[in-house]
Formats: sequence, C-alpha cells, structure tokens
Amino acid sequence: MPERILLVDDEEIILETVGDDLREAGYEVSEARNGVEGLRRFRENQFDMVICDLVMDEMDGFGVLKEVKRISPDTPVIIITGYPSSKAAKEALMLGASEIVVKPSGLGELFQTIRLHLGPEEVF
Repeated sequence: MPERILLVDDEEIILETVGDDLREAGYEVSEARNGVEGLRRFRENQFDMVICDLVMDEMDGFGVLKEVKRISPDTPVIIITGYPSSKAAKEALMLGASEIVVKPSGLGELFQTIRLHLGPEEVF
C-alpha cells in the first residue's frame, strides 16, 4: 500500500505540480486548500506525512503543525514556504517540524526530505 501524504497549500499551482509529482512517484496524495480543510482531512484519515505551507489564510502552517503534532506526534510534517526567515524556521522546528523547505526553488530538496522520512522512491 502506498504511503499517504496530505498536501496543504493555498496556491493551486503548488497543489497541482507537487501533488502530480508525488502521485507519479507512487504516493497517495490528498490535497487541502487551507489549514482548516487540512486539519479536517487529517482528523478523518490516516496520513504518513503532512506537507504544509506556512503562510495561509484562516489557519497558518504553525496552527496546522501544532494540531498535527498534538494528534499524532510521530507524523512527519514538512513546512514549505515562499517567505523564509530564520525566526519562522526556528519556531517551526521547535514545534516539531521535520524540515523547512523554500518554495519553489527547494522542491528538489522537498523530494529528498520525503525520501528520508518515507523511504526511497524510484521516480525522483
């Protein structure tokens, strides 16, 4: 059975491109367009990993990260952001993020991080 990844981002292009790449690699991907929807999906299903944007309306990535770690402390959460700062990165890591990846230039890094946590995939 393929590993299940929840992808939470308010940018449609990220959901499409990253989601499609992950599916091609053999992962089962569910997408959410904001933090509230992402947490609803997380509570309703079991995921092996969460990939979440940091800056979103309604609920930001910090809120998603905190709640995912409260519900399932062992689930890896990768934070992706187009607005990196050392303060935000430190806070996310202190809250339990597995990694901070800068988008879009860090998408190769994102796939390496996924492999690190979920195991190797041939497509990447």
